[in-house]
Amino acid sequence: MTKSLTMGQRLAELHGMLTPAEQANLELILGLSAGHQLPDHDPDSATGRRAVSEAMELLCLAGP
Repeated sequence: MTKSLTMGQRLAELHGMLTPAEQANLELILGLSAGHQLPDHDPDSATGRRAVSEAMELLCLAGP
């Protein structure tokens, strides 16, 4: 049985399959979306914050 990946892990995996230009665009989109995930009034924002934070952390660990 294989373990399913989290959304953050899936985003980081996608990043590895992209060209450098596409990677830069994905990083920009993730950064911008992090700013829009801040409101606590939306119950879905916590899920989005976790996914974006995890993806960004994984990308930072992977390096340039």
